[in-house]
Amino acid sequence: MAGSGAETWSFHFGWSGLEGYGDDQITVQDNRATWNSCGLVRQVYECENTILQACWCLFDGPGQEHTRTLCLLHASSLSTFNLQGDHAVIPLPCHFLHLHPLPVGVLLSGATSGAPHTLMHALEEPRRLSVSDGRQSKPEGQWKGESVLWTSQDCPYAATVNENLGRVAVWQASQAT
Repeated sequence: MAGSGAETWSFHFGWSGLEGYGDDQITVQDNRATWNSCGLVRQVYECENTILQACWCLFDGPGQEHTRTLCLLHASSLSTFNLQGDHAVIPLPCHFLHLHPLPVGVLLSGATSGAPHTLMHALEEPRRLSVSDGRQSKPEGQWKGESVLWTSQDCPYAATVNENLGRVAVWQASQAT
């Protein structure tokens, strides 16, 4: 993204979780992300590395609470910033291209050398995605060729397309037991 100018992601009302605020917007230029809400700058985040993508997500927090967190994807790491001011940089096992929010956590996809990973807590390491047909876990090859089209914080599903198989699929997301 270096040299390509600013890139902006707009989020519908309330993604940051702040009461009384309107639509959120994250503008990214190189290694800087600016969070705007209702036309006002709320926070500017500077990172050591170029930011590839940004999204808001919920992570497991203390007790039964979830912590709303801004995730900034870099080539080899993920920076997280919560509304309480906590910040973490998580090294990634490979180069991911995309972030997708889940009801709790974030899905990292687009890795050229492996399966997608999930991150459920800002202080944990990402885990390789496990695919199941409801009865048993499938080998990671079941996900091969899938490109994520859509995920949601509101419902535990992901839509993917597999151009090699000529199909669109809907997957249910759940934590492994």
